[in-house]
Amino acid sequence: MPTAISPLLTIVVTSHCRPKLLAGALQSIRDQGDFEAEIILADDAGCAETRRLAAEMLSEKDVLISRPGMKGPAESRNIGIELARAPWIGFLDDDDRLVPGWFAALEAALADPTPRVIFGDYLLCNADGSNPQHQDAGAAPVRRLRIRNMIHSAAFVMPRCVKARFEPALRSHEDWDFLLSLYAELPFQYLPVVASEYRAALAGNRNNVTGEDLAADYQAVYERHPVKRQGLLKARRKRLQYMARIMPPNGL
Repeated sequence: MPTAISPLLTIVVTSHCRPKLLAGALQSIRDQGDFEAEIILADDAGCAETRRLAAEMLSEKDVLISRPGMKGPAESRNIGIELARAPWIGFLDDDDRLVPGWFAALEAALADPTPRVIFGDYLLCNADGSNPQHQDAGAAPVRRLRIRNMIHSAAFVMPRCVKARFEPALRSHEDWDFLLSLYAELPFQYLPVVASEYRAALAGNRNNVTGEDLAADYQAVYERHPVKRQGLLKARRKRLQYMARIMPPNGL
């Protein structure tokens, strides 16, 4: 197992042939101030421009994984988890951003080694970061994760010791599936602070599906995390029926 280093936090950044977007994501980590974090950049395409950017923006303590042929963000994140050396791990996609002050808000919480998932709010934005809309992740009980996701993938951190891993076989919503695995393993702690920007891609993303396709993807996650309580089963059936009828994407 890797040995912990002085930073309390590793951020696993995933990228696929988008160096301009990636530069903004990496800068959002650097803009967190004096809080030192290890960066593990997982490039699943072996992109030459990404390697050049990594040489410019990563420090000697950071790690670049350049591995063409990875199956997507789930596999990239899993490799990042295995390589992380800090006791806490967070995630960031190349088209999203961390919000200044997130690491500062985390600092006191990370000093407590009690294993738990720590999460905050996020901003739902256009692809260029415009029109930010505050999403209150603490507005609903965490147990609502068993029905739908309300935590952005860049707005939580977890202890390195977790057993959960991302599932590469899922067509979409692997981040929500992962959070459900964490929910079965650890308690969750909410920090009332904005952690990240979730930027809606112009061409959509793997979670940006609609109608019956969206319902099918939710069903795949539900099957991996079964529930017995009749109230939860009823809420899940109602949500699947609703999604099968509508066309607008669900976001997270």
